[in-house]
Amino acid sequence: MLDYSSDTAVSVATSLNLVFIGSNLVYTLTITNSGPFAAPNVVLTNTLPSSVSLKSATTSQGTLATNSNPILGNFNTVATNGSVTVTLVVVPQSIGQITNIASVNSGYTDPVPGNNTVSTTTTVLPLPILSIQLQSANSVQLSWPVQLTNFGLQSKLSLLPSYLWTDVLTAPVISGNERLVVETNLAPAKFYRLKD
Repeated sequence: MLDYSSDTAVSVATSLNLVFIGSNLVYTLTITNSGPFAAPNVVLTNTLPSSVSLKSATTSQGTLATNSNPILGNFNTVATNGSVTVTLVVVPQSIGQITNIASVNSGYTDPVPGNNTVSTTTTVLPLPILSIQLQSANSVQLSWPVQLTNFGLQSKLSLLPSYLWTDVLTAPVISGNERLVVETNLAPAKFYRLKD
């Protein structure tokens, strides 16, 4: 009797080891099959941290069930030396360390089961304060961390409830680790905030 086996494995790369709360965090999962046979019925189980919200999920092969946590992937058969890439974009909702856990298995015996599960830990930082610096008597420079991908700059002329926040239309320029906007700020002075 022939004993079929295939070495399926999962690895996870993250876009950042440190991320600000409310910003995008990308998990890129790579499911591989080193053989010696094609792996049938390859299934992924990915348990997201409880404090994140899922923004998007894509796979290069098969299907993903994303209506609950864990996320389940069904990739059918993965060829020998083949791979599947899954990209999960999440948004952390609380500060502290968060851990994503991914595991994979197939319909054949795995000769190296130790590479079937991987966990990835990321530190979520609180939002930094928006930096506002006076450039001249009538202009200001606003800056915030480049990692804040989900946030836009808004302004209003008064903090009274009758005044509405409006989007600042000037596109930020990336300089180093910051997004920068220089804006004219004539009397009455404007108030600014970052809003997701």
